[in-house]
Parts: sequence; structure tokens; C-alpha cells
Amino acid sequence: MYKVGQILYTVLEDKFKVIPLKVSEQIITKTLEDETVNYKVIIPGKNQSKIDLDKVDNIWDDQDKLRDHLVSNAHNAISDMLQETNKVIDRYFPGDNSACKDETADDIINSDHKKEENSLLVDLGNGQKAKLNVDNLTGVLETPLEEDKKKHEKHTVT
Repeated sequence: MYKVGQILYTVLEDKFKVIPLKVSEQIITKTLEDETVNYKVIIPGKNQSKIDLDKVDNIWDDQDKLRDHLVSNAHNAISDMLQETNKVIDRYFPGDNSACKDETADDIINSDHKKEENSLLVDLGNGQKAKLNVDNLTGVLETPLEEDKKKHEKHTVT
């Protein structure tokens, strides 16, 4: 039984939403044979429409139980997706799918090597590599820039 004023929850699974409902009426009908209890609930929105609670599916009166239900559904959906993924792997990528099976010690980049702070290793192509000292570049780049700066000043002053 619900109480008038109590908040209930319904899940719109197709829209992935939880909608709160407020019990607004409790209708007790007594007949010679039995007694029935129906409820009307208010749907949130501008109109605050009232509907019969028996027209609503998936009703919860406790957020913690609802959360457990939603998490369980999400867990099951994820498990189903991964099972489907494994079927695709088995169909299109049969056999051993482990990467780097033939890895050797030479294939592993050792980060224990000290990196020289002022040098770069440049690939020149054809298997050739060069070690470039960045400090030497600074002097080379500054000279043309200073000359260009002076030329630019001459053109803007005249």
C-alpha cells in the first residue's frame, strides 16, 4: 500500500529515464465480494496530469532498490555486448590473438637510459640517424632572425 503524498518512481526503459510520480489519491472500492484499492498519481510537468497507477509499469517506491535494479540491468547489458563481441572475434579473428608474442629484449624501450636534455635524434632516412645538439641550433637560428629584424626595421622606418 502506498500513502497519499508518497513519491514513487517508474523507469521509461526506451528513453533511459526515471520519472518520479506523486500519489495524489487512494481510491478504496468495497463490494460484497471484495475490496480493491487503486491509486492516482501526478506526473511531473506543466499540467501535472493525474493518471491511474495501474496504467504504469515498472513501479518502485525505494531509490536504493531502483538503483540496484538499474545497475543490474546495465551489468547484464554490458555482459551481453561483450559476449557478442567475443562471438565476432571468434568468427572473424580465429586463433591466438595475443599481441607481441615473439617479443625480445631488444624490442623493449628501456626508460632507464638518461636522455640528453639538449640533443635530438633525427632520422635522416636510408637508415641514417644524426644526433643534433639543440644549443647549436640556437645560435644558427638567431643570426638570420636578427638580420631579418633589421631589414624589417629599415623598410618600416623609410
